[in-house]
Amino acid sequence: MTCTATACALILTWFAQHPSYDASHREAILTYMAHESHFQQCVDVRSGGFLFQWAGVRRRWIKEKYAGVCPTVPSQLDFMDWELRTYWPHFFATPPQEALAYFRYHFGQGRMEYEGQTERAARRKN
Repeated sequence: MTCTATACALILTWFAQHPSYDASHREAILTYMAHESHFQQCVDVRSGGFLFQWAGVRRRWIKEKYAGVCPTVPSQLDFMDWELRTYWPHFFATPPQEALAYFRYHFGQGRMEYEGQTERAARRKN
């Protein structure tokens, strides 16, 4: 499935406003979104929710942050950016050929719940 014109425009605009993401890291994130949600902004199924298919405690955080309403594409990208900068800042220094593997391993699969993060620590973000 390809990205809709609206979703793609919003994603590309967001990345243009966030130049710290180089081409290989943008591509890793786009590949991950395509695999997880097929760029469907509001997909919310038992196994995960929204563009990045957040699961577990992370899914609860984003739902609470946006009062259960599907967050806009830029809001979801802002949340992803916050998570990366807070919990996985090494993503930005990852070599281009390893960016997708790093992103999938650290960001994907509800990984935060397995890396000792707690809801209390994450709530400090607000």
